[in-house]
Amino acid sequence: MAKMLVVLFTLVSLSMVTSFQSIGHHCNPKGKNALAMCYKSWQHMHGMLGARMSRKSGEGHDSASTEASFGKLLLSAYTSVCMIVRISTFKLACLYSRVVMELVDIVLRVLIAVRKCCSPWGQSKKARRNVCIIGGSFGGLSCARNLMDEFNVTIIDQRAFFEYTPGVLQLLVRPRMFPDLSFPLSLLKGVNFCHGTAVGVDEGSVEVTTHGVEQTQRVKFDFLILACGSNYSEGIKPSSRELEMEQREQGWRARAEEVTGASSILVVGGGPVGVELAAEIVEKFPSKRVTLVDAHQSLCQTFASPSTKVFIHHWLTSRNVRVLLGHRCIPQGCEDGVRSFAVGNETIRADRVYWCLGGKPMTDFLKTSKMRFPLKDDGSILVSNDLLVYNKSNVFAVGDAISIDGLPDEKLGHTAEIQAKLACSNIRSVLAGSELNEYIPCPESRMYCMSLGKYSGSVRFGPITVNGLIAAFLKWGIEWTKVAQAR
Repeated sequence: MAKMLVVLFTLVSLSMVTSFQSIGHHCNPKGKNALAMCYKSWQHMHGMLGARMSRKSGEGHDSASTEASFGKLLLSAYTSVCMIVRISTFKLACLYSRVVMELVDIVLRVLIAVRKCCSPWGQSKKARRNVCIIGGSFGGLSCARNLMDEFNVTIIDQRAFFEYTPGVLQLLVRPRMFPDLSFPLSLLKGVNFCHGTAVGVDEGSVEVTTHGVEQTQRVKFDFLILACGSNYSEGIKPSSRELEMEQREQGWRARAEEVTGASSILVVGGGPVGVELAAEIVEKFPSKRVTLVDAHQSLCQTFASPSTKVFIHHWLTSRNVRVLLGHRCIPQGCEDGVRSFAVGNETIRADRVYWCLGGKPMTDFLKTSKMRFPLKDDGSILVSNDLLVYNKSNVFAVGDAISIDGLPDEKLGHTAEIQAKLACSNIRSVLAGSELNEYIPCPESRMYCMSLGKYSGSVRFGPITVNGLIAAFLKWGIEWTKVAQAR
């Protein structure tokens, strides 16, 4: 029996060496070091088996000890191989998928060019209606793409760039990824971009303070779409000092250095943003003390399915993230740069604190506008089911800044794009004198992608939920296609 084990183990060793060498060509230096360590463990076990065969059959105690050591080493080697195969498979899948999507992107661009060439000749832009869109994120860009072939479209945004918000949390640990998640809005084709801050709205025009020259201008409109979005805590959404891409990139690098230098980090809020933030930090820096506090009894209370909540909680706690649920976080003070908070019956101290408790609608300019807008106490815009602002016939609103009576607030980029499509359809209906369609949340709008570090996550498509490595791959694909679509 022992001889058969030695022969079998020798054959497996040779096959594993060949596999390691082939996989090693596709891995980074860290991956090669991991392969080398795994290969050494196989060599060590092979030597142990050879030594075992050379001993006499009467050495029972030594044999038992050798078998125990062999079992431990085999388990360690198996774990290493599984991790190497998992990471290598993920990287190769991403590489091949990117090539395929690049080819699909080229085909789509060719088809768009052909469509434009085949469009009716002699269509005058001066005869077109003017549509003004305030906000250049998911909802605003989706409206622009939908209307640019039929209307004169102008986008107004105080920031000179688009940033893929669902993916920016990774920039706190990998700031070099910023160029892959953003692009200048001035490069948009088929629309006019006005880099400035909207300061007021009256009948038929928007007053804008343009950046750079610091002068006021008016942008006329026949239809106005408010896609203002919301402003999250500083550090996640751009601050008032980060209006250009260069400033924003420098800001991400500075925040990444703060995370690197902190020994303890507190994340307040157990929604998708707080969970993703804690996951990114603990995966990059396993030795840091990360605490996640939320007032609800489970993570992602209103966002995820019961099985996903359990999966997320286990993923975080298995990586030594301290999760405190059912408690509020009350500031107590700051001493020598370390902030203290009362959480239940204990005090939590942290070098860095991130508040992930939702955003505030960016609608302050509407409060002082000559045109009066119905706003809730939190600043959100009251709209009817057809996404028309109440008491307005040519002003629509979409995205994070709106509130629809009787419907849940879904602050998602995908939801903003669905609303944008409906708003554009209703603009055409207004011009045609036909009945407007109503916004009704459907399984399609209940889609989300949430990452847990680089190689895990959770994805939901209507009633279907996928957790783990496949979810991470799907989110990467969605992230890549969404940024490419926005460009």
